[in-house]
Amino acid sequence: MFERCAFPITWATVGHLFLESCTRSSHGLAHPEMPRPPHNGLWTGDWYMHDPCTNYKQDPLWYAPDLIQKILESPVHHEIGTHSFSHIDFSPACSDPILVRRELEESAIAMQRFGVSPKSLVYPFNRMGHQFHDLLGEASITAVRHRDRRIRLAYPERMPSGVYKFYESMNLRTPKHYDYLDKVKIFIAKAVARRAAFHLWFHPSDLLSVAETELLQIMRYIDSQRKEGLVWVAPMGEIASYCEARHRLRPEVRRMNGEMTVVWRGSFASEKYGHTELSLVFPPLPRPRMITVTNGGASRDLEIGSAQTAAGQLLINMPTTAKSLHIVF
Repeated sequence: MFERCAFPITWATVGHLFLESCTRSSHGLAHPEMPRPPHNGLWTGDWYMHDPCTNYKQDPLWYAPDLIQKILESPVHHEIGTHSFSHIDFSPACSDPILVRRELEESAIAMQRFGVSPKSLVYPFNRMGHQFHDLLGEASITAVRHRDRRIRLAYPERMPSGVYKFYESMNLRTPKHYDYLDKVKIFIAKAVARRAAFHLWFHPSDLLSVAETELLQIMRYIDSQRKEGLVWVAPMGEIASYCEARHRLRPEVRRMNGEMTVVWRGSFASEKYGHTELSLVFPPLPRPRMITVTNGGASRDLEIGSAQTAAGQLLINMPTTAKSLHIVF
């Protein structure tokens, strides 16, 4: 469905699922090197007591390297984020810095052999661990989901560590008293008007019928809005990269003799956030004869027709890696 609609999403994945197999230690413990939560009110014993310590063929609910590979091989450029290594509760009573650090480290190690470095974190149970934001930033996490029942639409909120909070808008389900797609349409209209992020989430274990009805209708509608140029569909990490670039960079414009050059001023940590583009909207100008982007020592010309809007404005996506953007009128 995501491939048919060209929808990139964030797959927040428990780190243990990246393993092909695991075994118990001589003392009978699963993953004895991993710290256990200081408190656990969700089930008897710790999470690892239930680890079968087998392999993905015997227990595919505990190991899913085959599914990870399918996501990576998709023609749609999805993001694979983290959901902690062992689905821990990030709330203050159930976590501490040592536990959180090791959970992120072990997840990154498990993901490494797939060439994945997690940028996004979804807190298990939606129990938020913002008190660890400095630690998350040190682990190169740039985006987390945030739940606030008073706020359903917002521009992603930057914490001092550079980690962005994505406010939850809706979770996928079948409603009993209203039309779900109608509610999505209201949210999208408000998001466009407010320049906010509409954040929809679901579990891959949800009923397939919900995906084939509600989710497919939602994607088709959002795709129609995307084709009109009203919305941008992107994973969490990519949006966080865009937000950080907007926060850190500003365009400096130089004009001379019918030409215009734009260069970036400021610093952007692309090694942490990844490369992105920022949309530059120019006031009505004469039709340009040439638009050139210089990146390092290489230059490329942009198609002029695709850069002009119906209102006569220039709309140009300039990569954060670009050394300059040159326009000749």
